[in-house]
Amino acid sequence: SIFYTVKTAIVIERSGFVKKIGLVFCICVAIMVLGGNVVNAEGIIETPDVRIIINGKVCSFTDVPLSLNQRTLLPLREMLVNLGVENDDEHIVWNGDEKSVTIYKDNIKIYLKIGSNIAFVNDEKVVLDTEPIGYKNQRIYIPARFVSQALGKKVVWDGITKTVLIRDQEAFDSIKEILQKADSCMD
Repeated sequence: SIFYTVKTAIVIERSGFVKKIGLVFCICVAIMVLGGNVVNAEGIIETPDVRIIINGKVCSFTDVPLSLNQRTLLPLREMLVNLGVENDDEHIVWNGDEKSVTIYKDNIKIYLKIGSNIAFVNDEKVVLDTEPIGYKNQRIYIPARFVSQALGKKVVWDGITKTVLIRDQEAFDSIKEILQKADSCMD
């Protein structure tokens, strides 16, 4: 009888242990599934699953894309180089004292200041819906849509594939026209 009681206690203890292990396993799986996006206190979300395609080329970045206020932000220098800006101190001018960057491409001048939602394109004031930010390792991130459009690109977000598509306006219009013709033929 004492043997039966001890055996029952061991079985109950083991089943409790199994339940605890199962709970820990479920929590780990939930973290892995939901943990693809990391959110910090400022509402910045790391979005490693977002793809960036510029002029038909999938771009990879050393640092993870971010989302702030449902806007995609990309690492400053890498994004600008992918958009065709020369990678030198004459075209990408960083001012450490005021934490600002001035971008020069062709006849376009863009001025952005970290933490400010006011930017300038060719000295005309523009109010941004998301400001440039400094992030881990002091990396500077800039709003992908604003900067791309300021440089004359068309930007489209595909929520199904989590892809930011950036294209020259002329090429975009050409592709759009082909797709519209194909749609009308299908009808």
